[in-house]
Amino acid sequence: MPFTGKASTKYSLLPNSDSPTPTTSEKPLRSKLTRSSYALIAVLLVSSVLISALLLTPKLRSTCTQPRLRQEWRTLTQNEKQSYLAAAHCLTTTPSSSLSNATIHDEFSLLHSRVGNYSHNAASFLPWHRFFVHAYEQALYEYCEYDGVIPYWDWSLDYQDLLKSPIWNINDGFGADGDKNTSTDIDPNMGSRMGVNGHCVVDGPFAGFTPVYYEGAYQPHCLSRGFLDEETVKRVGNLTMRPSVLQELVRNESSYFDFLLRVETMSHLTIPYVVQGDFRTVTAPNDPVFYLHHGQVDRLWWSWQQMSSERRFEYNGPARNDESVDADVMDELDFGDLFPRVTVGDVMDTQSGVLCYHYDRSIL
Repeated sequence: MPFTGKASTKYSLLPNSDSPTPTTSEKPLRSKLTRSSYALIAVLLVSSVLISALLLTPKLRSTCTQPRLRQEWRTLTQNEKQSYLAAAHCLTTTPSSSLSNATIHDEFSLLHSRVGNYSHNAASFLPWHRFFVHAYEQALYEYCEYDGVIPYWDWSLDYQDLLKSPIWNINDGFGADGDKNTSTDIDPNMGSRMGVNGHCVVDGPFAGFTPVYYEGAYQPHCLSRGFLDEETVKRVGNLTMRPSVLQELVRNESSYFDFLLRVETMSHLTIPYVVQGDFRTVTAPNDPVFYLHHGQVDRLWWSWQQMSSERRFEYNGPARNDESVDADVMDELDFGDLFPRVTVGDVMDTQSGVLCYHYDRSIL
């Protein structure tokens, strides 16, 4: 599915320059230049390098002048919620142009299972998913004429009982738990966790939705969830999603990679654990709530970045979870052939020009 709109734009990393280009007709410096003249030239050259480096800073070369405002799901109006749900549903019915018997929505799930999974427990986890959510938003615009902004789910507001969040409302949310009287019909030879802990979602806007990929393999099945018991959900939410826990994390975790690991292994993994079903697989984007969940993960990172200028562009740790190469901001983020590759540096700033959004409020 090569995007033809915003998501497929090739972004230049270099600013336009109005500086004249030296020509071969310029005469070489005469040998009578004094030592002080050479020193002056050296200073000018160093200054030129420093200026060029500053020009490459995303903030200074940004074309983002009207950033979109991402808001929490429950703050949207009824019409805004219905508009988003309709667009998300539209992607689940829009045929893929590159995969047989699959939809645009399926393409994202397959990509996450085959490429995105390498970012987990690695430095690229946060920037990869930041652009992944952005690309999904662009697909909503291009294929489904969505004119809003992708929202996020602030699960810290629901930490006392995550599964009673309005996100699961069957009328103006994403539907509730799977029906325990239904079967997903997943091939048991695939080692399915969902076959035990997930059941078909039968109410809400995604009732009857049939994702075609499961754990990276072609396996059409119903969208499934298998909510854990209330006591477990409350205990886990209190440990990992209590507002004070997240605020302490944002304030006090000074290392990027240490911050990432705490976010990923705590609050990020809590939702797949308590929701179960599709959400607990590498094809987790099968569940449309995935994108609002990762919007909140991105908001945590954004809040952490706002704490200081040093944090805004700090990036370290292993580049991928299958190799020992150190991460670098010039690393490319791999999205296969679905949309163009971008570098980590392109998405470190949410108002870089490659991206153009901010959040309604910090986690603090």
